[in-house]
Amino acid sequence: MKKYIANIVTGSRIIFSLPLSFVPLLSVWFYVLYLFCGLTDMIDGAIARKTGAVSDFGARLDTVADLLNAMASGGGQNEYIWIK
Repeated sequence: MKKYIANIVTGSRIIFSLPLSFVPLLSVWFYVLYLFCGLTDMIDGAIARKTGAVSDFGARLDTVADLLNAMASGGGQNEYIWIK
């Protein structure tokens, strides 16, 4: 179980990135979710190195989570900025 903790943290970032597309941009919930995703992005690699669980799968999962987070946090909401 110890070797999967970093991947679980990364997976939680994927799960919490999805609602970012549906909450209003720059709302309190947007900031809460974005901050959570940012914190998990910072700690998942450190956890993997500290527990000796660095893997190619974890590195690829982190890349996917980063892309999903970037797309969800602003990619689909550009129209919202211009409409308002």
